[in-house]
Amino acid sequence: SVDGMDSMYSPIITVGIFLGILNLNVRVSFFTNLLHLACVIYFRSGGEVSKHGIFVLREVFFFVAKVGLLAHWERSLSQSVAQHIEAQSVRGQQAAVSSLLSMVCDSVVELDEELCLVKHVPSLSNALFHGHGRSLQGVHFRQMILEGEDIELFESC
Repeated sequence: SVDGMDSMYSPIITVGIFLGILNLNVRVSFFTNLLHLACVIYFRSGGEVSKHGIFVLREVFFFVAKVGLLAHWERSLSQSVAQHIEAQSVRGQQAAVSSLLSMVCDSVVELDEELCLVKHVPSLSNALFHGHGRSLQGVHFRQMILEGEDIELFESC
């Protein structure tokens, strides 16, 4: 019977609404209501859907697709904004630490994962009498250490 088929989808709809409320996700509740509407239209017509029913089902389908795409776009946009804000925060923290270190130290250098200088530091270049026109960018930090005992200590760390 038509009522039997309609009631077959009631537990699915109820579970979907419950999960939507639990997650405080209005979209899940909304989509389960749309699914329920589509099932009611289909099963109330006895499996034979009229022109109007097909039109409604098609509109519901495209509406769900649009809302799904917009939800995906919103989620990816919010993730992108969150990553951008986090990157700005990290850059601000790095600038603050560098500023504090430059108050205490003669030269502050930044090393990459291979222990090479990330950028030229004029104060270090002047302290080492490295020369005016030569850049320290990309130079391995070990080359800055002159004594053999200090090199061994540096490499053991």
